[in-house]
Amino acid sequence: MRNMKTLKKLESIASQQGSSLIAPLTPQGLVMPNGMPVPKALAFVVREYPHFAVEFAEKGRDMIYHFWPSNNGDDFCEGFAEYLEAGFQETLPEGADVRAEYTDRTESAVLLRFSEADDKLAPEDVPARARETYFVRVVGGTEYPLAEIFLKGRIFLNIEKAITEKR
Repeated sequence: MRNMKTLKKLESIASQQGSSLIAPLTPQGLVMPNGMPVPKALAFVVREYPHFAVEFAEKGRDMIYHFWPSNNGDDFCEGFAEYLEAGFQETLPEGADVRAEYTDRTESAVLLRFSEADDKLAPEDVPARARETYFVRVVGGTEYPLAEIFLKGRIFLNIEKAITEKR
């Protein structure tokens, strides 16, 4: 829904300048005047677990994940980075290309302050707030056998298992 609002705003700006941003809808979806397809928004799935919340989506060949504390909290449980790593190691084959990035509350607050996040939120979105997060990308993950089962389900159970076994 949010993307349609953005497209309408961009189309309005383009028409004010005497051009068109997008051509009519075709069987292949929206296309730009040069015939290139309009990029599709990622379709995130959100799941809540006792020790974390996560949203994940496929981006080309990659699986991407965004983790934050459960119950919309500020901080992860102590040692969460180790549990996250253990869950991915338990699930993925040896040598998998996994890239992770951590954002602490201070950095998150700075990013929020200088972003226009409040203007981009749809009414159903949770308001942006400073909190710890992890962004993880499994490069080529969608091409793994049984990726649908392992990278969209079992991986989260393995993270929870790592937390509960070590606590």
